[in-house]
Amino acid sequence: MQTRLLAYGCSNTFGEGLDDVWHHDPNLKYGSNSMNPSRYAWPRELGKLMNFDEVHNHAEGGASNKKIWLNILQTKIDPITDTVVVQWTFVARWTIFYDDGSSERFLPNDIDNKEGKMRMSKGMALQKIKDEKTNRTEAWYGNFHSDIDAILDTYCRISHIKHYLDNKGVRNFHFINDKRWAWQSDSQLIDPKICKCLLFKKEHGVALDGMHPSRKAHKKYAQAIYEHMRSS
Repeated sequence: MQTRLLAYGCSNTFGEGLDDVWHHDPNLKYGSNSMNPSRYAWPRELGKLMNFDEVHNHAEGGASNKKIWLNILQTKIDPITDTVVVQWTFVARWTIFYDDGSSERFLPNDIDNKEGKMRMSKGMALQKIKDEKTNRTEAWYGNFHSDIDAILDTYCRISHIKHYLDNKGVRNFHFINDKRWAWQSDSQLIDPKICKCLLFKKEHGVALDGMHPSRKAHKKYAQAIYEHMRSS
């Protein structure tokens, strides 16, 4: 029986900017990443620590928690062989799913891309942020977004996935890499036992793109997850 680690998250789980996936291009503000996740990202490091036979990194750069939620629901998961570890992302991100099967992402930092620079998503599809997209993003965050709404929506998605996988008998662990995740202020609404706030540490450095976590940071992050899982 082959044991599998299934990991979900955004670019910080994909391993964007790491040595084996990063391609510097002076014409692209953010450069580009190859199609497959980095072998130095924390899921592969965690797989080594826990002796999984296979590691499947389902991370997607730029993903919102809503998109991560859907990615998990669309995966065939075996309760006998599989363990799921999710690194939930920044709560301010959002995704709209359309009837034709497409989706549109909203990230606060996309507002800065007013020069039409290119951004990589999951190392595959380049998304050109034009003025029209910038205006839509500004409209979303200016008129519809609120911090408490984003936090509550993220909690609902984490809680749903936790109970969804529990009901299937699948081992699952949840972490979030967002320091704004305010458990204490919402203690009546949010159960802190469901998801642990675990941040990458700045002193461990950044990747080749100058903004994502370094190889050392991923290794340390995997160790922190490992220790939490062992104690659970």
